[in-house]
Amino acid sequence: MPVPEEIDLAVPEVTLPKGLRYEPDNFKKEFSIGSLRANCLHCAAYKFLGETPAMCCSNGGCGKTFFIETILASQRAKGSIAIATASTGLAATLLPGGRTLHSTFKVPLNIINTETPSCSIKKGTALSRVLQDASVLIVDEATLLHRKVIEAIDTTPKDIRSSSEVMGGLLTLLCGDFRQILPVIRQGTRANIVDACLKSSSLWRLVQQYRLTTNMRVALQADERA
Repeated sequence: MPVPEEIDLAVPEVTLPKGLRYEPDNFKKEFSIGSLRANCLHCAAYKFLGETPAMCCSNGGCGKTFFIETILASQRAKGSIAIATASTGLAATLLPGGRTLHSTFKVPLNIINTETPSCSIKKGTALSRVLQDASVLIVDEATLLHRKVIEAIDTTPKDIRSSSEVMGGLLTLLCGDFRQILPVIRQGTRANIVDACLKSSSLWRLVQQYRLTTNMRVALQADERA
């Protein structure tokens, strides 16, 4: 009797649909325009990214999103993988190819109650290869995240990239404003919120900080009410 052929029922893993390689030519012009519009603080911060991880703090209107877009364009213009993430879905929609950090890194829902936080990414998977080949990781509105989420983002690249460096040697830029909303703790006290904050993490002492202070809305639009 004929032997039936085996059918592979495994579901193919979904990779990052927007965080992979882009056509470099599409971003060369965008990077050139961004470089011309950047002020001295943006240029200094761009050179500052040699240290990882870095934290870019700024008030509203100081060009934080513009700075992120310029970095993404510079990396994608070279054909490199630049992963753009944010703590909220609304913030992620403002970034080219942006996704939420929880979706990108498969952050567990109960990570706050975990002693050793880590993400649900295994070696050898398509997503792990993306992190292995990525040149830069950007996390917007990082001040909203619980410190254990950031610690999990540090642990996972270390394991995947087989590196003991911070973030596994992956160039990481955290952005946000500590004067806005901090991590939300259900029925939490002031002490609980401070403990959940990024500054309470053991990684904070390793973060290189930079601040944008020039209001780009006023500078570009000459609108003193901005």
